[in-house]
Amino acid sequence: MKQLLTLALLLLGASAMIAQNELIVESTAVGSLNDAIFGDTTATGERANPDRVYVLRRGTPYLLSGSIRWSDFDIHIKAEEGDGARPFLIHAPSEGGETIAQLFRLDNGANLTLEGIHLNVRNILKGYSERGVRMSGDYGRVILDDCVIEEAGQSAFRLNADSIRVYITNSIFNRIGEPEDPNNGRLFDNRGHPIDTLWVENSVIYDVTSRYYRNGGSNPRIINGIFNQNTFWGAGQTAFTFGLVDNLTFTNNIAANSVFLARPPDDVRYVIELDTFIQGETNVTISNNNFFTDQEILDATPALDIAGDSVFAFQDSLFDAFTMMAIADKGTGMTNISEDLAFTDEPPFPIQFLTTGSQDTLQDDGIEGAGEWDFSDLTPNMVLSQLGAEVYDRYDAFHDFSYPDTTMSATAGTEGQALGANPESIITSQEDFFVENQILYYPNPAIDRLFVANLENLPITDMVIFNLAGQVVQRINTIDRAIVEINVSNLSTGMYILSLITEDGKVSSRKFAKQ
Repeated sequence: MKQLLTLALLLLGASAMIAQNELIVESTAVGSLNDAIFGDTTATGERANPDRVYVLRRGTPYLLSGSIRWSDFDIHIKAEEGDGARPFLIHAPSEGGETIAQLFRLDNGANLTLEGIHLNVRNILKGYSERGVRMSGDYGRVILDDCVIEEAGQSAFRLNADSIRVYITNSIFNRIGEPEDPNNGRLFDNRGHPIDTLWVENSVIYDVTSRYYRNGGSNPRIINGIFNQNTFWGAGQTAFTFGLVDNLTFTNNIAANSVFLARPPDDVRYVIELDTFIQGETNVTISNNNFFTDQEILDATPALDIAGDSVFAFQDSLFDAFTMMAIADKGTGMTNISEDLAFTDEPPFPIQFLTTGSQDTLQDDGIEGAGEWDFSDLTPNMVLSQLGAEVYDRYDAFHDFSYPDTTMSATAGTEGQALGANPESIITSQEDFFVENQILYYPNPAIDRLFVANLENLPITDMVIFNLAGQVVQRINTIDRAIVEINVSNLSTGMYILSLITEDGKVSSRKFAKQ
């Protein structure tokens, strides 16, 4: 917990200076954020304010016109104050347009800070971009706090530069990789670089096709790695192939179902792998974690593949030889437990992915018929789902990985605290004001006027109307009576989204038709 407080200072240390540098960016059109960032320059091309902070509206989709790629300056993007849904960033290509490789790309001299932002890496036409963030410039830095990255085709982060630093706290990552492409899908993909610092704390990472960390290339190395107080749920092929590390702290985590794709018996995979361990030179602490595989996954694994050969259901191979040497060196083996936890609302088990993969010969890169990650137990956000030419379920609610306080894990931490992330600090609660507070809107369809009746006097401060492309077409800021009359006569015929925002930042939305 001391580490988390230390990292918080990175975000809070300059907080007194942020307000005067803030620029509110409205979601008025496709590319409004791109334009705000790259148009924020002087007549001679320098940054208008090198300390600029771009503030995005909560509960609002921001449609990117392309990848945000830059060098030689910092980008800081944050959600406006309040506790409503995070601003939602998604690429909006034209019909038949090219899919971008990543939402953000940092070249030389670039840093990125995101606070309270939701990145969906699958565009409004349902095409996958490969990555959320790519770091291509040496000595770059990324800070994420209270963010979401989801539906990346290849990885959430591609680490393509030397001596970079990544700090992640209080964030959620889900559906990283496509099940039909099991060799992709990584939280971090190191392409052969020495990483200065990789710090992940109090975050939830689940539904990852391949692995959480991949080391590849000629010189993949972690100088300082800290993974503390996180919940990892579901990685297909392996979990952490750390490779070479100088300093690694892996503490207070839950790693569930970390190798759920069955393998041939001669292809054993591990939860944690190190390339080497040299006593007295390599500093590795792996303690106070819970590693387990759900019995449902073990039971669902077929005994034979399609060729009739045996397959191996992961169960006991937690650590490779070097990792076991490191644990023995610190004497922390007894602090790591294996306890099957019943989470409050875990995602559906990827049974189709598992069984299809088991029946595949696993000689090809793809697994046809593996399907997509299953989020059907959650309620989609209607505004976000309407983005694009056809409805596609998108979410601003997430699975709940809390668990009973009567378990061993509830007191197994290094300071007697519960293992895993604290869900209350990272999952935004959602409310439906239309139902819970008797808010009516009529008539529907509307011709010239739309009336909104606030029967329970909910403190609504804004009413916003979006078109189905996610663009703001009308905003009503002055709401001082129980029934608000909105003139919609200037709107074109079609479908729209009405969103209501309360004074504490909560958002609810409904669709209506304009005749």
